Amino acid sequence: MKPRRSHIFFSQRVLLWPSIYILFMALLGNAVFDLAKTTFYLPPWAVVVFCVVLMVALWFLAPILHAWFETHRLLKPSGFDVTEQAGSVRPAKALIALVGKGDPREAAARDAALYHRETLERVWLLTSNEERLATEELKKLIESEGRPGLQVEVDSYKDILSIDASKSRVEELRREALKKHRIPEQDLVCDFTGFNKQAGAGMILACAPKGTRLEYMVPQGTDERGRPDRGRFGSSQPIEVTIGYDFD
Repeated sequence: MKPRRSHIFFSQRVLLWPSIYILFMALLGNAVFDLAKTTFYLPPWAVVVFCVVLMVALWFLAPILHAWFETHRLLKPSGFDVTEQAGSVRPAKALIALVGKGDPREAAARDAALYHRETLERVWLLTSNEERLATEELKKLIESEGRPGLQVEVDSYKDILSIDASKSRVEELRREALKKHRIPEQDLVCDFTGFNKQAGAGMILACAPKGTRLEYMVPQGTDERGRPDRGRFGSSQPIEVTIGYDFD
């Protein structure tokens, strides 16, 4: 069953219509009472009924008008917006990256750490319990290539086929970065390139709220088998994704 959306007047995302509504009713009330007394000589009850009718009409018309303005691009659509930015992705201070099976030297998480290397202070490598020991090799590699003082942690979880498990773990790591280590939201990025589809979907959902940074790595070139060719083309480069979901 589709959840019922709140009325536009009660949305925390849109302050335009409540503001118009309050201003309109204040001006209307003053104007109607003046006209009723000086021009139309209407009884007080008729003035009240007239105001109530206009209030009800605006209540029903506001969502329709808002949708029309969005459709005709007179207002920026709200609620859900996805944009991708390639090139000149702003370096981050903290990185949460998914890690799957494979050679640590070819890991997308390594490329992500290399890209953000000049500003990177902390890295969390999220993998499965089975791959935790193998990911320790990647941790050492990233530490050796990072600037002095770079902190790299390996984190894992059991239910790797659960989107919710991935989402919950990424949210916990984000809270740790934001609350415990005081990393500003704009300096924390999550990379969903590695690992399986369920883990990637969980990370994307965890990073859906507006203002959260999300990225994936794209190789600069591939070999004849279609695999990233770091030797010829260098490290993969990030594309930043902004979902920007506004919750009512």
